Amino acid sequence: MQPLLTAISSPTFCVPQTSAEDERGAAYLSTQLRLARFVQTLLHRAAPLFSQPSHALLLYTALVRLAAVPSTAANGFASQQLAMSAVEQLAVCAGHSDSAGLHAVHMPALLAQIIGEDAYQRWQIDSSDWHLTQTLLRQCDGAAAAAALLQVMPVLAKMLDPKQEPTLRLTALSVIDHLLSSDGFTTAADIADWAEDILSALLLPNLVWRAGKAAEHVRLASSLCLSKLVPLAALTRSALREHWVAALPQIVSCLDDDNATTRTYTCTALAASLPRLGAEGLSAENTRQIYPELLKRLDDASDDIRLQVCGPLVEFFRCCNYSATYDPAANFDKTNYGYLLQGLLVHLDDPSPQIQQAVATVVAEGLKLDPLACADELRKVRDRQRSPKLVDALLERIASQGHGQLV
Repeated sequence: MQPLLTAISSPTFCVPQTSAEDERGAAYLSTQLRLARFVQTLLHRAAPLFSQPSHALLLYTALVRLAAVPSTAANGFASQQLAMSAVEQLAVCAGHSDSAGLHAVHMPALLAQIIGEDAYQRWQIDSSDWHLTQTLLRQCDGAAAAAALLQVMPVLAKMLDPKQEPTLRLTALSVIDHLLSSDGFTTAADIADWAEDILSALLLPNLVWRAGKAAEHVRLASSLCLSKLVPLAALTRSALREHWVAALPQIVSCLDDDNATTRTYTCTALAASLPRLGAEGLSAENTRQIYPELLKRLDDASDDIRLQVCGPLVEFFRCCNYSATYDPAANFDKTNYGYLLQGLLVHLDDPSPQIQQAVATVVAEGLKLDPLACADELRKVRDRQRSPKLVDALLERIASQGHGQLV
């Protein structure tokens, strides 16, 4: 059994040297299917032998390597599906309740083999070991993936180096997106040790604007991952303040990205980050950087984004340490407050009732900073509105707070 498993544990004989389709593609696919069926037969005939960890590791290696071979939907992913089915069988034979236990036991050893001696430094998008690493992280339980971050983080950092080809970085960002979508990964204790590094070393460098469609897709993928990472408790407030605030110019620049989805994800990330930063985490310079870019999105070509940006605008007001007179401890002054209100109040008369209501909610939050100044701005625009209903409602709210009759 030992020499047999050793022979199939690195099934290079059924892996094309290139991912490009050629006349030999059918032959490779046929060999992959034969290998998958052979392993299933082997598991059926010799199941008790795979309770030995050394045997289980070799067959596990063969199966996940087979599952990692690039395929196409046209081929139905037949060999990959057979391989993953065999992994479930192997897990039972090895004494695990499911494949998650098998991955947790054997994945670290396999990762050590393929990552050892910095072999990953030479990986390209079509490297078989890079395909294998992606497959392992996608197929294992989220908690097992989090536990493997000590081994995997150097690989991801290399793949996401901004000097790498955009297509290679996109594959790594896809893996991170998959992991951040897993409750097992995001709630694992190990993620607390690495969340800051994921933010600072992997995601933020890939938000920087670069020309080209491929670079645009990289920013999109990075902003998606950020929108999932920022709300996590594993990313501490101190780490968020240190790295997020330093990267604020490039983050808010994504609000003006050509890709509408990138703008949406950036709104989501800002809405999640601002409450965690708080007034003490934002300087006056930071607030002046943020609010004009948020206001611009109220003029976005997409109504969905115009609604989406109202979320971070509400959170922005909650982060303001406001002072109507000069105060070095304040991060928002009366002049900028007036500019922001003027930009908002235009949209109380928007053709879309939904946007009118969303903006009214923002103004209702903002008026708490300086009710009298807000009332002055509301009175200025009241007679220019097609319907003063929302303006009057906001003025009544201010009056109800004990500031007198304002209409």
